[in-house]
Amino acid sequence: MVTERFINNTMGMPLDTFGANRRMGDSDTPPAGGSGGSSTPAEYENGSDILLQVGSACIARCSTHNVQYNTETKERAVKAPASQGKQSALFTSKGVTKLTITAHGEAFRFYKATENGFEECAALWGKGQAVELKAFKRGSDSSPYLQGQFVITAMEETNPANDDATWTIDLENDGEPTIYPGKATA
Repeated sequence: MVTERFINNTMGMPLDTFGANRRMGDSDTPPAGGSGGSSTPAEYENGSDILLQVGSACIARCSTHNVQYNTETKERAVKAPASQGKQSALFTSKGVTKLTITAHGEAFRFYKATENGFEECAALWGKGQAVELKAFKRGSDSSPYLQGQFVITAMEETNPANDDATWTIDLENDGEPTIYPGKATA
């Protein structure tokens, strides 16, 4: 039997936080604008507070989304200078040749959706044009951390028997986004 004494001796935390995936002293008080909650202490951002907007509205009934920042590089191998040993030639230098940003969202199909559901995003895809994409923290849609033109590269719907219908969307940047992490400001 696992006892509180055993947990304190081996894990260094009291019984009520054992297995709760947090440090002793974590507060359940959310930061301003965050939802917090017992499973998301104030030091951690709650994924429900990060939203993805495709076109003019957020993805309706979104269960998860991710944004991936990709870098393509070119490797350069050069001969070591005569004054150095050949050990330095074993290392190569890299240069960045391309940056891309991709986004992926997963959502439930919902009859009474008030934001962009499968039908709305499929219509955007069918136009064959780039769409505006924004990623932002809940309540901060006027100051997104990612914004720009993106192409819908794939959409998929899944309709299992006796279960919830779901759909996914994949997007890739079309040119340099207007806002992204690390963008130099003029």
